[in-house]
Amino acid sequence: GARTPVPFLERNGGYWGPPADDDTAISELERLRRAGASLFVVAWPAFWWLDHYRGLHRYLRARYNGCLSNDRLIVFDLQTRL
Repeated sequence: GARTPVPFLERNGGYWGPPADDDTAISELERLRRAGASLFVVAWPAFWWLDHYRGLHRYLRARYNGCLSNDRLIVFDLQTRL
C-alpha cells in the first residue's frame, strides 16, 4: 500500500528540527508510533543520527524489529515489539 512519509521531529506535518537529546527523540518516536507510524526509516545520509542519538538507537534495537539493514537504509518495524 501507499506510505506517507512523516518528518522526524514533526509538528503540523512539517520538519521541526533535530531532537534536543535522546529523551526527546524517544518521546517523539513513541508519539508518532501511537499516531500510526509503522516504520522508522533511516536513509544513508542520516546514518549519523544513530551515532549521535545513541540512546535512541539502543531503544530502537531493544524494542523493535529491525526489518532491513544495508548500506542504504536501516528500517525498524514499529508495529512489531520485541
